[in-house]
Amino acid sequence: MRRNVRVATAAALAVALGSALAASAQTPTPVPAPPADNAKVFNYTLGAYPYAHFEHVAGHVGEADGGLFSFDANATYNKHAQSVDLGASIWMANSGNTLYDIHAVNMLTRDIGLRTGYLTTSDQHFTAWNALAVYNFSSIQYAPKSRHAWSVQTGIGIVMEPDHGQSYTGITGYVSGLLSVGKKLDLVVTYWYQNDASLASKRYLVGLDKHF
Repeated sequence: MRRNVRVATAAALAVALGSALAASAQTPTPVPAPPADNAKVFNYTLGAYPYAHFEHVAGHVGEADGGLFSFDANATYNKHAQSVDLGASIWMANSGNTLYDIHAVNMLTRDIGLRTGYLTTSDQHFTAWNALAVYNFSSIQYAPKSRHAWSVQTGIGIVMEPDHGQSYTGITGYVSGLLSVGKKLDLVVTYWYQNDASLASKRYLVGLDKHF
């Protein structure tokens, strides 16, 4: 009897882990530098996040760690810093499961944008879609004389998780801080939160972004 209970608990934890991965692995959007007049500026960013920790609650509490790697291509196309960003990331959890994330961000102004993303796990048991409104403020606008460039980006929106013919919809949001620590090198700290009918989760990321 005790062995059956342990097996059932382990299976439930594995399912919750997969759902938490699919619902929560995303990286912040790099802040574009404003081009002059109508010039187009293209940037590429590689991110490495050795600390990628999340907590989830789905009838019980669980935690997992791993590492995340990301790639973003950004085009900033006028002096108002309107931009389009296409990116992807891979999160390799210590449990052996892997999360893939594809996302797109359209910054309508330097401050305000929209983000959408699609996520799936390596076992393909869980997928998720999200859509968020994004607000960004940085030293470019508020402290142009800062010794080190910085920015803070926040997002809030909805997440949808189809699951065996049913769909769970909930809220998701994040706060991400970025600080320049070298030539085209940024330190990034991010907190994500999600809550829907099937899962509540929190996620923490710390890593570096390198711009090209």
